[in-house]
Amino acid sequence: MDVRTLRRTGAVVLLLAFGILLGLWVRSRVPPFDQAILDFAVAHRTAAWTTFFRAAALCGGTPAVTVITVVVAVAAVWRRWWTLAGQAVVAGVGTAVLVVAGKSAFGRPRPPAATQLGVLQSLSYPSGHALGSMVAATLLLALVFAATRAGPWRVLAVLLVAVYVVWVGLSRLYLGVHWGSDVLGGWAIGAAWGLLCLGLPGRQRKTWPPALTASEEPAAAQTDSDAST
Repeated sequence: MDVRTLRRTGAVVLLLAFGILLGLWVRSRVPPFDQAILDFAVAHRTAAWTTFFRAAALCGGTPAVTVITVVVAVAAVWRRWWTLAGQAVVAGVGTAVLVVAGKSAFGRPRPPAATQLGVLQSLSYPSGHALGSMVAATLLLALVFAATRAGPWRVLAVLLVAVYVVWVGLSRLYLGVHWGSDVLGGWAIGAAWGLLCLGLPGRQRKTWPPALTASEEPAAAQTDSDAST
């Protein structure tokens, strides 16, 4: 097992352990920081912020996350990155299972209906939006990192997906449909699942069609010249 695999494995274990332990701790209690976050969100609601965070909820919901996953899978198939395509499919299906199983296992109630902008009756931990958006972000980063070696593009991609994940997570707090710990748990479990899926074994081509090396280019040019005569 190489160093990269060891690091990924360690990150998966730590993130998953954090998500599980946090869920066990909050399943039957509301920590002070959870209540403080909810009170702050309720006290600072405005029409503009409500519109802003409702849009975030749409962008982080199941339909949006499914679209992102399908786009990554299709792009990977087009580039013949078969491993990444398979990883995206597994990640997408597993995300749906994890959300349902997690909510059932921890059984944590949502915040009071009076504080919610759009009352939801399902269970609270982990946040499905936080978990799903984190998995989608992980897949998008994997696609960008596979498609380019340029540092600036990778940095830009990391910044954009980070903004997306935080935007979606904050929307759950502002709308009063989740406790803060629900979002933290969703992020942790989603990151663990995304990293685990991207560690699935397989081989994938880096470019399609494969790029010529410097030594191959003159030979290819000569071949083209011969073919035209």
